[in-house]
Amino acid sequence: MLELRDIPREIPETEAIVPAEWHCPDIDWPAVESFLTLVNVAGEALTAVDHYLSGHGMSRGRFMVMGVLARETPKAMCPSDLAAVCGVTRATITGLIDSLERDNMVMRQQSAGDHRMMHIRLTDEGRRFLDKVMPDYYRRVGQITVQLSQSEKAGMHAALGKIKAGIGAMTAQ
Repeated sequence: MLELRDIPREIPETEAIVPAEWHCPDIDWPAVESFLTLVNVAGEALTAVDHYLSGHGMSRGRFMVMGVLARETPKAMCPSDLAAVCGVTRATITGLIDSLERDNMVMRQQSAGDHRMMHIRLTDEGRRFLDKVMPDYYRRVGQITVQLSQSEKAGMHAALGKIKAGIGAMTAQ
């Protein structure tokens, strides 16, 4: 991910982001700066999550799969549905399931109604792992925004919803 780690404030905002010869007067530079700051903070947050999870022998993708399956308990999910919920490809979900199955965190079961179809569910060991890790994980996640008031958290949530709605502008033709 390309990130601008530090956006200097001592020089005019456009020069802090792009070379002077690229100056575009119709650009909303505070919006660009806000986006770059968002990307920077998101990258740092994800790096911190990755560091935390690696201490438990887990990757973010594997942890997400287990969390989704825990939410679906006692049901199981077919791999294609699991991939869609997790926002990954079928090939990626297959690799995640394979590694989780090797570690006895999930298991594949043939569907009772259709033996060609597999369902994925947490094992007892996977459930115990989540029961052990999740409380501390959520406590730490909560600490990330502990300095914000409830109204600031609500405002951030609303602002991020608006930002998410605007993401399509990046891929629009």
